[in-house]
Amino acid sequence: ATISATDGINTYTTVTDVNGNFLLRGLPAGTYTVTITPEAPYLPLTTPSVVVTVGEMVELGAIVF
Repeated sequence: ATISATDGINTYTTVTDVNGNFLLRGLPAGTYTVTITPEAPYLPLTTPSVVVTVGEMVELGAIVF
């Protein structure tokens, strides 16, 4: 799956590993909309208002399609 996080101006993108895990490093502090785009036939899933603080990890938890 492809993962993107946008703050409305900048978009940061990564992909999952073979186990479906992902990490977006170095995001500036702010509020992001995170979109997970899996392979077809599954539809994208969007999580709004993800707050990022410098030096802290944000866990989105298990995402099931």
